[in-house]
Amino acid sequence: MQVPGRGMSLGRAPLQKAMEPIASHSPEPDPPPRRGVLGAMDRIVEDAVVLLYMTMITVGFAQVIMRYVFQRSLTWSEEVSRYLFVWITFLGAALALERGIHISVDVLFRALPPPLRRGLEVAIHLGIAAFLVVFIVKAWSIAQLAMTERAPATGVPMGRIQLAMPIGGTIMLINSLRVMLRLVLGRKEA
Repeated sequence: MQVPGRGMSLGRAPLQKAMEPIASHSPEPDPPPRRGVLGAMDRIVEDAVVLLYMTMITVGFAQVIMRYVFQRSLTWSEEVSRYLFVWITFLGAALALERGIHISVDVLFRALPPPLRRGLEVAIHLGIAAFLVVFIVKAWSIAQLAMTERAPATGVPMGRIQLAMPIGGTIMLINSLRVMLRLVLGRKEA
């Protein structure tokens, strides 16, 4: 007995057909190097996310060592890890928006012809940009108000932690506009 797709032309197996939308929507393995100011911004954000993530892991590891080897606890480790995670989340979301790797339900989107698909994608990014403008304004005012509050364990002004929202939102807005420009101009990089 031969397996469909190997020596027989019975068509593709149902599982392969079902997996096709997932496989075709995967990101490129090695994106082309980015140039200019936006490329520098991408590299800075990527490096910041990596540095913050490594710091969060190091703090967590130090807490485990302190607690189980030295029977002492770092009073600030959980708080620092939480605040680092907030920054990682907003900066990482900005990177994911530019690369188009946020989770999405695209069953109806894929059924549209390519010109309508492009128009819908531009409309989606217009909506995202409008939301982000409001988000940035509100997040900035929240961060300013929180500058007078202090974190309990570290004493860091809470506004510094909450600056992740307007900064991440601004980078997301820039990236959303980049994607829109790319779609309108039909380019791979904008």
